[in-house]
Amino acid sequence: MDGKTFDYYIAVASENETPIGMVDTIVPASKWAIFECIGALPHALQDLQRRIITEWLPSSGYEYADAPDIEVYTEGNQQAEDYRCEVWLPIKKGGD
Repeated sequence: MDGKTFDYYIAVASENETPIGMVDTIVPASKWAIFECIGALPHALQDLQRRIITEWLPSSGYEYADAPDIEVYTEGNQQAEDYRCEVWLPIKKGGD
């Protein structure tokens, strides 16, 4: 991320050979803060991400690590009020 743009990937963990026309990437080992999101998408996820950045991160003693954010989507109706997914935020202790 350069503060202006970012790449967004749809991915799966795999040890298979990368198919032609696709790219592979290694997600570096990190410490992760994992947040559960409950509610209809995209509003519930957007609200959670806003709260992570404006509320949790500034008071946590952690800061972003140099790794991608991960969103984990489960099976189910993403428009349901009880839909569950996760946001994984790569973190490191502040000042590290």
